[in-house]
Amino acid sequence: MAPLDSSTDNTSTPSPSALNSPPTYPTFDLNDPLPEPEPEPEPQPLPDLQVQPQQEAFDLNRAPATSSEEEENNFSAMEHGNDEEELVAEWLDDDSDVHVSEYDWTDSESEEEHEEHEEHEQHEEQQQPEIVVNSTHFLTTTQDVMLQTGYNKWTIGRIWKKLRQQLQEDARIDVNHRKTGRVGRKRIQLDPQRLMAIPLRKKTTIRATAASLGIHRSTLHRLVKRGAIKKHTNAIKPHLTPAHKIARVLWCLGSIIPNTIQTIPKFSNMYNLVHVDEKWFCMSKISQRYYLAPGETEPYRRCKSKRFIVKVMFIAALARPHIALSGEVSFDGKIGIFPFIEEVAAKRSSCNRDAGVIETKAQLSITKDVIREKLINHILPSIRNKWPDNGCKQIWIVQDNARPHIASNDEQFMMEAQKDGFDIRLINQPDSHQI
Repeated sequence: MAPLDSSTDNTSTPSPSALNSPPTYPTFDLNDPLPEPEPEPEPQPLPDLQVQPQQEAFDLNRAPATSSEEEENNFSAMEHGNDEEELVAEWLDDDSDVHVSEYDWTDSESEEEHEEHEEHEQHEEQQQPEIVVNSTHFLTTTQDVMLQTGYNKWTIGRIWKKLRQQLQEDARIDVNHRKTGRVGRKRIQLDPQRLMAIPLRKKTTIRATAASLGIHRSTLHRLVKRGAIKKHTNAIKPHLTPAHKIARVLWCLGSIIPNTIQTIPKFSNMYNLVHVDEKWFCMSKISQRYYLAPGETEPYRRCKSKRFIVKVMFIAALARPHIALSGEVSFDGKIGIFPFIEEVAAKRSSCNRDAGVIETKAQLSITKDVIREKLINHILPSIRNKWPDNGCKQIWIVQDNARPHIASNDEQFMMEAQKDGFDIRLINQPDSHQI
């Protein structure tokens, strides 16, 4: 190996004595004056800013991309676009159309160009007066939307992608979430066949039905409110035989007026029918509510037994009202309501009244004689007094087939029914027990 030339080596090897000697440091004298500060460099002027060409903004009104690569480039430019661009979308209330306009305000634009741009926009608005913006919601850049809504850029990009697809398909714009019906606890589904297999006697109450199905009562209640289980109230029907049905059809056919040479068959107007029926009412209730004035004495009610409250029967007579074409009512059809009561003298004295005082009591035993007396003394006189003068004098009193009712050919009733020019007769509805 050739020896190194010391003239070309920049480093020198120290001697052994220099390595063992202590290091030397520079010395300073405090009495010496301070060195002068170095002059500050002069500020250099900043270079002129060069306006970079903006990336192509995502336009909602642009035609669909011709290739998948171009569509992906447009979506990427929308999602990671330049912060300097500003994309404004004006939403209409009816979701019928979306108007998008792109504004590019840079430092290089002059006031004249700005005025020309405003005049151009006003001219377009005059040419398209049908586009009316009724909302002030504007979508700016992706960064601004992230700050306003708090969503990340991936969520915003997904919404924009969904919006673009709806615009391309010309569908209704809807960017709501699709969580409804997919998240949360799933509803309990009930098999209808399982409910139909349970006997009817075990499906009369919520408790019995829930026990038969093996579910909780509150769950069954929610199923009823939802409509998965139908609540039905059933009324018992009379047992009708073919003879009963024939009798009822003949009863209806009896209301038809036969045809003549100049007329066709038609139903009777039934202005000469009077319906009578009876009804039991309790004299009082176990619990009754009253509305009293301040300081008014509360009523004191008493009876011998709350289980056997005294009842009274009423009989009512009603006919069809007579109403003219002008709306004037000549007869309201209300014959009257009459109670089955009797006035008797008290047999002995008590703390309430003395002996011999006339008391009004309810008739508890209703027989044929009582019904006959009520018809002759109350219903027939009321019909004669209230019946209109121009009404038909041949009247039919319709009654059901209760056992206390008198027969249609009762002699005492027929004698009283032929007075004052009236011809009043009794008829019975079809019986559902004796056929």
